[in-house]
Amino acid sequence: MPFLDTGLAPYLLSGMSIGVLHGLMPNHWLPFVAIGRTFGWSPLRTVKTSFIASAAHGAVTLGIAATSVFLGGGVASLAPIGHRLGGLLILGLGLAFLLKPQVFGHKHIHHPYCLHSDRFEEKGTTLTVTLALVLSPCFGIVPIAFGAAARMGASAGLLVSVVSTLLTVLSLNGSVALASRGWSALLEKVPEGLERWIVIVSLLAIGLMMLLSPGD
Repeated sequence: MPFLDTGLAPYLLSGMSIGVLHGLMPNHWLPFVAIGRTFGWSPLRTVKTSFIASAAHGAVTLGIAATSVFLGGGVASLAPIGHRLGGLLILGLGLAFLLKPQVFGHKHIHHPYCLHSDRFEEKGTTLTVTLALVLSPCFGIVPIAFGAAARMGASAGLLVSVVSTLLTVLSLNGSVALASRGWSALLEKVPEGLERWIVIVSLLAIGLMMLLSPGD
C-alpha cells in the first residue's frame, strides 16, 4: 500500500488514540456494568451484551466514517489544493469543538442507577442502553478519516476508519470486562472531557499540517 509511506502515521495514531479513549469513557461502558450488577448477570453475560451493543455502535460509526472517506476522496481529486481545502475544513471543526463545547459530545446513557430507570424491566433497560450507544457514534474518528482520504486517498481513510473503530470496540469491552472484575473504581476516574481534548488537539494539528503542507 503506497500510502503507508506518505504520512499516514499522524492520521492513524490520532484515530487509534480517539478509538481507545472513546471506549474508555465511563458513559459508554458503565451502563452495561450497572445493568449486570442490578440484574445479577455473570461477567461473561455482561461482556456479551456490551459486545453486541458496541459492535452495532462501531458499525454505525464506520458507516458515517466511510461516507466521510468518500467525500475526502472527492476532495483529494482537486489537486493540487484539495488537501489544503480538507485541512481548512478539519481546522474549522477543531476550532468549533474548542470554542463551542456543546457541539462535541455524547448523549448521557442512562442505566439502572438513575432514579427514573426503575420503570424499566431487564430487557427494556438493556434495549434502551444499547440503542443509546448505537445512536451515539464516535464522531471524532470521522474527520480524521476524512483528512486521511483527502491527503492520501480512500484506502488510507478506510484503514484509519476500520482500525480506529475496532479499537473502540475492544477498548469498550475491555473496560466492561475489567470493571466486572472489580476495576470499576479505577476506570471511573477517566475524565469524560479527555476524549474531547484529544479530538481537538488532533484536528487542529492535522488541519494545520494539511493546510501548510506542499502539494504532491
